[in-house]
Amino acid sequence: MRALTATCEVPPLADIRAPAMIRTVADIEWLLAHPAAAKRLPRDGLPVVVAGLDEESRTRFRAQIQRYAGACGCAAGAATFIVTGALVVAHAASLGADHAWVAMAWEALCGAILILCNTFVAKLLSVQIARRRFYRVGRRLIDALAGGSGPGSKENSRDL
Repeated sequence: MRALTATCEVPPLADIRAPAMIRTVADIEWLLAHPAAAKRLPRDGLPVVVAGLDEESRTRFRAQIQRYAGACGCAAGAATFIVTGALVVAHAASLGADHAWVAMAWEALCGAILILCNTFVAKLLSVQIARRRFYRVGRRLIDALAGGSGPGSKENSRDL
């Protein structure tokens, strides 16, 4: 007899295959529905050959795919690490100037934990922002294609 959870299994990410080329609106919707698979796309992006899509919009959407596939949060993490580290060092140095060595050691320990936590959160937020931008651009592209106004029109060209 099968276990109850066997009927609710989700295929592992290795079994989910991204399209090799974006040809239809369904391919765009698939990428938006599977952000983890979209994140593993090649860094040079995918060819975008959706009918009814002008060259400028095609180039912009492909660039957005490249930005999302390459987004790792490293820049945000590094900036947070440097800023938080500088603040912790400055505060610990002020404690050392007062000869509060125990407080300075405690500040260094707590500061190291704070630096690591802030860096981790900054990386997560950066990747989440990239995911939301990718989703928003994909949705606007789908809406523009479905609405018939065309993504290359004046009102929609700034969104892509």
